[in-house]
Amino acid sequence: ATLRNAVKGSPMYGNGPPRLDLGGIFEWGEIESRIFKSILAHPRLVPLFHGLLGKGYRLDHIPFVLMNNKGGEGFQLHS
Repeated sequence: ATLRNAVKGSPMYGNGPPRLDLGGIFEWGEIESRIFKSILAHPRLVPLFHGLLGKGYRLDHIPFVLMNNKGGEGFQLHS
């Protein structure tokens, strides 16, 4: 199953591949995924992340990048 946020059959659903959010980083192999996640939660790095991104930042999309495949689902940005 692919990650989709739009409701099937809605105008935003699209007929191509899904969105490219996060570039699949949470589906990396076991070792790579563990290393990446440990960096996100590293106690010496978290204050830096808070300074750059603010407390409560989310990693549910690629920050500052809007990418999509042709025919991929659409979305409204801050509507």
